[in-house]
Amino acid sequence: MGPRLTDRANRGFTLIEMLVVMAVTGALAGLLLPAIGHARERARQMACKSNLRQIHHAVYLYSLDNDDWLPPKFDVKKRVLTAKEIAEGKRLHTPGEGVHTVLAPYAVPALFRCPSDSGDAADTTPVFLRCGTSYEVKGHDAKEEKNAAKAAEKRKKSRFSLAETAEIARDLFKPWDSDDPAKVAEKLGKGELGPRKWHDGVYHLVQGDGRVLSLSDKGQEKEVKGDD
Repeated sequence: MGPRLTDRANRGFTLIEMLVVMAVTGALAGLLLPAIGHARERARQMACKSNLRQIHHAVYLYSLDNDDWLPPKFDVKKRVLTAKEIAEGKRLHTPGEGVHTVLAPYAVPALFRCPSDSGDAADTTPVFLRCGTSYEVKGHDAKEEKNAAKAAEKRKKSRFSLAETAEIARDLFKPWDSDDPAKVAEKLGKGELGPRKWHDGVYHLVQGDGRVLSLSDKGQEKEVKGDD
């Protein structure tokens, strides 16, 4: 009896038993991997929202030190500027100069990198590495407005506001733009970054009152802005 049990124990698994184990393991992996992927995406979204909340705080501190003015505006999406745009005082956002350098006394540069930054439609190199930021931060530009009424409106929009409809910073791309091939082609044709989906069907923005929102369609965006 003893030897037979020893022989059976030393025999190991049969082919059928091995196949059954592999099938069960594969089924479990198929169930767990999507859940792990969703958990990772949620973690990236939480980190992105935290970045935006801290960028909002940095912009607020900057405004306190600069008579309520927002930081200078830098263009993130354009790859080059025309001579006219340069004459108007517009500036490209680069790793060496941008809102991240202006806000350096209030925020570390790492806050300007979205954890889901996977580049744009034409280049998967993270936009942060190319431009110094993954986010578009609201700012004032140096273009002179000759019309008095328009100049007054521009000054108003160039100052920090705690209003819930005031946008301070947001993800660079909106999911509905990245889902529209014509929109992507249009942007690339203009020499701009092509919209690319970074998050799972949403984009994030932080408002003047410090709330960070996740929007998934144009209707929500209009509602947030207070548009009819």
